Amino acid sequence: MNLSVEESHPPGCKVKNKWTDALNAAASAMVADIISDFLFYGLDSYKTMQQAGKKNIQYSKLFRGALPIAISGSGPPSGLFFILYNPLRNAMNEQFGPGGESISVLAASVVAGVPASLLSVPADVVKKHVLLGGADCAITGRSYTTWQTTKHLVRTEGKSRLFLGWRANVYKDTAFTMLEMSLYEGLARTYLNYFQAPRLRHNRTISETNASVNADCLSNTEAAGVGFVSGVLTAIATCPIDCVNTRIKSGELAQFSIWNAHFEIVHRNGIQALFRGLVARSMLHGIGATVFWYIKATTMHFLIGNDGV
Repeated sequence: MNLSVEESHPPGCKVKNKWTDALNAAASAMVADIISDFLFYGLDSYKTMQQAGKKNIQYSKLFRGALPIAISGSGPPSGLFFILYNPLRNAMNEQFGPGGESISVLAASVVAGVPASLLSVPADVVKKHVLLGGADCAITGRSYTTWQTTKHLVRTEGKSRLFLGWRANVYKDTAFTMLEMSLYEGLARTYLNYFQAPRLRHNRTISETNASVNADCLSNTEAAGVGFVSGVLTAIATCPIDCVNTRIKSGELAQFSIWNAHFEIVHRNGIQALFRGLVARSMLHGIGATVFWYIKATTMHFLIGNDGV
């Protein structure tokens, strides 16, 4: 059964203007990502310190740079991703028709994910140095703020230092995004087609057409539930590359390629070292994805004028 959702259901089910839809998706994603990343910054910092092999976690550092890094490193990349992802996914869905949604999501995730990942690299590099002490003054022991760290890196090592580990970042983010968006969109379609179809049809919000529902048709609470499941599964699957990314950007394994860094970590600390911070990472991405998708859907409803229930 192929379903499409009419105007009375939550946003995205029937696109009136692809560019307006993309801008709304980008704006709502920026708001959601800044808020969710700020709320869970401390947990992410704890995970980062674990991955770097820190035995004594410095709890006073967990929230260092939270606001500027959340604003600069989360908002713009997330907005860029969705302003590219939504129109491409919708266009490919129209081209492939029902049954081709998985291909559309994968292709759109790659095309949108690469530039979004590159945009996030400088903030992530600065964050790693702020948390792990890479830019601390060796003489005075003074820790720099995020802005001071940025200037210090550029002054001592050049602007290219802000993009250290960009290959690992793109690899990690693209793999993460492809997997999470595929899981999120796939679970959303399954839920809507098999569990919500009777309710939607009763409310006269769906009709038989050649189109199919997508994740934008979820209400805010539905989006939160689907987001939690997809977030946890993706976090588990991508934990090794995240550990590698952390240790490359901290400078510890900067001289190694992505694949060689994997082997070096296993050689030094054993294969279990690739899964350091797994519990914190799973909690972070599970709960973080719940908050992100809930806020994104709620903001989207507000922008378009739907109640999202």
